[in-house]
This record gives sequence, C-alpha cells and structure tokens, in this order.
Amino acid sequence: MLNKIKEYRLELGWSIGTLSRISGVDYNYVKRLENQTVKSPGLETCVRISLALGKSILQIFSPINDKESQRIVEDAITQYLEKQRKQIGGSKND
Repeated sequence: MLNKIKEYRLELGWSIGTLSRISGVDYNYVKRLENQTVKSPGLETCVRISLALGKSILQIFSPINDKESQRIVEDAITQYLEKQRKQIGGSKND
C-alpha cells in the first residue's frame, strides 16, 4: 500500500517524532510507514495518522489495485474487530 504520510507531514513542518506524539503511533512504525515497508497497516493506525495529519484515510493511503484494496480493508477490519473483542473480553462465539 502506498502512502503520502511523509509528504503531508513535511507540509506541516513536522518531524517524525512530532507525528508520532500527536498520532500515538510508535516512532519507528511511522518511519517504516513512510519508507513504504509496511504492506498493510491496521485500521486504527490509519485512522490515527489521518486524524493527526488532518487528511482522510483515502488521501493518505492508496492501494495498488482493487484486489489489494479489498484485502487490505478486510484485514484491517478483522484486526480492528479482534482488538475490540479482546478489550471487552468477548469471544468469537458471543
């Protein structure tokens, strides 16, 4: 998945550390995102980065093709739901 994190961060005059602090996303993870080494960031990460930069997820993150887009969205939703389920103490059978 391609992204424009660095472009938008630099427009704001922010360092990686500033974006990390404002978004709550780990510094090294932001760095990896900017270097395009993270293939499929989680939905929560995408939301945090987008809110911090004041841009929509679609403005920042661009899937390479439709199949990849569908897979990324499905994976992100699954990860997010699993995390929420664990936080509330539920199980898959609830």
